[in-house]
Amino acid sequence: MSTDDKPKGPASSFPSIEKKHGQPIAHWLALVGKLNSMKHMEIVAWLKTEHGLGHGHANAIVAHVLATKQAVSSRASAAFLTGLTGRRTRMSMLRMVAGELGR
Repeated sequence: MSTDDKPKGPASSFPSIEKKHGQPIAHWLALVGKLNSMKHMEIVAWLKTEHGLGHGHANAIVAHVLATKQAVSSRASAAFLTGLTGRRTRMSMLRMVAGELGR
């Protein structure tokens, strides 16, 4: 794997998180994805306290989940604002959003 192929940003910590904490990254992303009413640093503190993650690993997971949610929300809003509001398009957008959040 060349340096260009390596993950960048929060995702670069994922292999280390899996190795250190014994759970696939999907486990951590799903846990954090369900915490809609908490702020970034509240979720980081929760991961540290309840699951024993270090600050850097907890922050990487939270940053990735929140960035993904923001990107999905932005794409969905853009599609609706540009007039793509037919029934088929709405169903396609709902499937896309559900798929993105399930990652």
